[in-house]
Parts: sequence; structure tokens; C-alpha cells
Amino acid sequence: MISPYRCAHVGALKWRSTPFPHFDDLSIIFGKDRATGHNAESAVEAEVNIDREEGAFAEGGPDDSSLQNSGESTSKRSSKKRKVDVDQMDEVMYNASKMIAAEFANSTKMMAAEFASSTKLLIAAETDRLEKKKKKLMEELSKISSIDIIQKFKAAKKIADSENLMVLFFGASDGEKKQLVDAILAGEI
Repeated sequence: MISPYRCAHVGALKWRSTPFPHFDDLSIIFGKDRATGHNAESAVEAEVNIDREEGAFAEGGPDDSSLQNSGESTSKRSSKKRKVDVDQMDEVMYNASKMIAAEFANSTKMMAAEFASSTKLLIAAETDRLEKKKKKLMEELSKISSIDIIQKFKAAKKIADSENLMVLFFGASDGEKKQLVDAILAGEI
């Protein structure tokens, strides 16, 4: 049975089990998975340190006095450093939260002002649209010849007072407009 890999990579079979000539050099150059920095150690150094520590414990354990002395001075020094770091971090966090709160308040005010002006524009546009339809209403009612002028005014008043009737009237065909006006005048709507 032929695997799909072999079908896709026909020329790759001759390179199987062949050593890559510059693998070591390239692994050093592109070896991003290795630790770097002040306390970094290679795998060889880590192995030597582990062996040395295991040997010290096997011989009777480490010298307790040397561990206590160095531990006390280090812990005092590190606790002072931690306290300074914590105090600085508290101050930084407090200042950052104050700045964020101020920016949030400012942006909220700006958004409220923009929302108010947008709402005013929308209301003005809608009012303008309705006014244009109200002006056009008498023209449309004049096209209906079966009603007299008083009936036109009554129908115009009822249609202009209701936005829903306005939408129905202007969305209807000419025949439907006549039926709608007749229903409005008869009090059915």
C-alpha cells in the first residue's frame, strides 16, 4: 500500500536516513528554545550542577550554618526589595486606574454629547420627512375624484394625525388609496 505522503513527495525517498550537513550550525543559529539571560545555563552546566548538588546531599547534606546565614541576609534584602516593589506597584496601579477612570469619564461625556446631537438630527430629519408627506397629502387626495373638498380635508386631518395612516396611505396604490380614504371617512379605521 502506498502512503499519501509518498505520492505527494515522490523525490523525497532518496533523502530518507541521510544526515543533514549543517544541522548543528543551523540549530545553534535558530535555537530559539534555549534560555538566555543573566542566570541562563546550558544543558551541560545544568547536568553538572545537579550532579554536584546530589553529591553534596549524599555525603551528609549541605552545611546548615552556611545555608541559614545566606538565607537570612538574602531574605531580609529580598523582603525590603519586595516591599519597595509592592509599594511602587501599588502607586503605579493607583495612578493607572485614575487615568483610566478620567479617560472613561471624558469619553462618556463625549459619547453622550454625540448621541444627543445625533438624536436631534434624526428627529429633525424625521419631522422634515413627515412635513413633506403632509404637504404631498393634499396632492394625492386631489387625485381621488369621487370625494368632495370637505371630505378631502377630513381625510387629510385624520391621515396627518396618525403616522401609521400616513405610511399606509403613501404605500398604497391609487385604487387602494381610494378604498382607504372611504374607510377613514366611514369611521372604519
